[in-house]
Amino acid sequence: MDKRSKPIIEIIKANLFLASGVFFWSMGFPAAEVLLEILEPLPVITVRLVLASIILLLVWLIVEGLNSVLQAPWIKAISIGIFGLGFSGYFFLKAQALTDPVTVAVAAASLPAFAAILEVALDNRKIKLTFVSGVILAILGGIVAIGFRETSDGSSNFLGGFLVCLASFSYAWGTRASVKNLPELSALARTTTTVIGAALFLGTILIFGVALDFQSLTWEILSPRYFVALVVHALFGIAVSQWLYINGVSKVGVAVASVHVNAAPFYVMMIVVILGGDWNWVSLYGAILIGLGVFLANKK
Repeated sequence: MDKRSKPIIEIIKANLFLASGVFFWSMGFPAAEVLLEILEPLPVITVRLVLASIILLLVWLIVEGLNSVLQAPWIKAISIGIFGLGFSGYFFLKAQALTDPVTVAVAAASLPAFAAILEVALDNRKIKLTFVSGVILAILGGIVAIGFRETSDGSSNFLGGFLVCLASFSYAWGTRASVKNLPELSALARTTTTVIGAALFLGTILIFGVALDFQSLTWEILSPRYFVALVVHALFGIAVSQWLYINGVSKVGVAVASVHVNAAPFYVMMIVVILGGDWNWVSLYGAILIGLGVFLANKK
């Protein structure tokens, strides 16, 4: 294998990680919709993060051992988790409670723009025309994937879109910070420590909320329907997806990686079809545009 083919293979591998990560992240949206039937956004995201933390910590201990866990820069990782995953996770779910899963997935098209701004401001990255063209194509693809829909509550959609923008900026900052500020850790360790940080932060808020009667919890979450949704939401929607995404970001950067998020509306609709919904050919055309956008964004 020559020296030129190796980087190309690494880029392809990274983009496969990213595409898979966004697909698993998309699985969390329909699962969250089920959980939001009985819980408010804060308990949903907190229970999800706690369960994901337990799973990731066990895997980390098995794969890398106790010394790796004890020697991790926990304070730095927890602070990144609080702002990167805690805030973004809550805002995404709050936006979904106000709108619907597909609307949130489409609104997340703002993520590449925020990621590019961060790389230009903090990493002195020069944005090329091919990258800008790729982002535009991917955003158009995300819009095409769901079509133009009329909604009855414009105010809820506006607030939901604003919250998604906040969540996208927070998530873009968090993924960049976990790669840049925790270089000594593996992707699994970065994922685990930051998820635990977010879980501790939101868990503390939830405990105070329940104690002061601002929040409520229900044992109904342990019934089969809701427990399966919780496992899917925690295991695939954050544990697996975040590990895959962090792997990809470390290879191609947060700006290029975030372009993949525009495929989320197509993935969500694909999952809805698998669960019994109707197939929409327009969604496939949107996915093709997204694929072209990802290709252009990666083009050197």
